[in-house]
Amino acid sequence: MSLFNLKASRHPELVSGSQENSLKKGAMFGLDARIALVIFGLVGLITSASLIHTIKETKSGLIIYELSQIKKAVEVYEIDTDSELPFVSASIFNIGELVNSSVKGWKGPYLEYKQQAGVDSNRYFLTEDAGRFSIFQAKDRAAAAVSDTPYVACDASSACYIWVLFEPVSGVKLSTAYQDLLDKEYDDKDGFLTGKVQQYNANLLFRLGLREYY
Repeated sequence: MSLFNLKASRHPELVSGSQENSLKKGAMFGLDARIALVIFGLVGLITSASLIHTIKETKSGLIIYELSQIKKAVEVYEIDTDSELPFVSASIFNIGELVNSSVKGWKGPYLEYKQQAGVDSNRYFLTEDAGRFSIFQAKDRAAAAVSDTPYVACDASSACYIWVLFEPVSGVKLSTAYQDLLDKEYDDKDGFLTGKVQQYNANLLFRLGLREYY
């Protein structure tokens, strides 16, 4: 007879007590494990949310930097060449002049974006994750809706601005989440009808600054 069987035969109450303790320990271990899993899950959710927010803020920071470079490119082109950046149509600038030009004094390229292929090559630059964008001059619109045109011709009656309009292309577009962050950064979340950060048909419309040449 084994020692365990010997104990069991002489002291059956020890066996039942031992089994009860084991069951309690097992139950407690299971409860502890479930609590730990819940805690780890919550920590994971908080960490993931924080990481996503950080990524969004980082990307919005990159967009802010790129916008400043676009503004600088137009200004430096016009200083170097002592002439206005020409238009490709109406008030939309010929962005091709920023990457290749025979104009006297030109010292570019002033931007490193790829131009869209085809007939719109001098109208649009392409980005990896924000679609395409054009640069134009216009007065600030008195918009009642985001569908109101931003192409308001400049005149002597009010200030004229340089604008950048981002549009989707080949399924790539700048998400509303980043537009919201930009609106918070520049305009204290005043919406998309006024200020530096606006929208035209749900696309980012950004006012770069006052137009010096017009």
